[in-house]
Amino acid sequence: MKMKPEHFETLRRAMSASLDAGAMLDVSTDDMSDERFRWDWLRRTTIEGKGSFQWVNENLYPYLNDSHIDTALRAIAGHSR
Repeated sequence: MKMKPEHFETLRRAMSASLDAGAMLDVSTDDMSDERFRWDWLRRTTIEGKGSFQWVNENLYPYLNDSHIDTALRAIAGHSR
């Protein structure tokens, strides 16, 4: 994985907390691809007091692309669905 370990851990902790808080409870995932689920989950997550996409833009996109980020999201999501 190309993501820095500290960024991965920050992302993992924030996304786990948002899932525990019910961030995806109101989402019907029946017709949703796994990839769409992961990115919607990310979108509903707050990271270090910021909206997730602001955090991603500031911290991840300077050295990663969507494919790299999705690899991390896949590792985080595992069997969460």
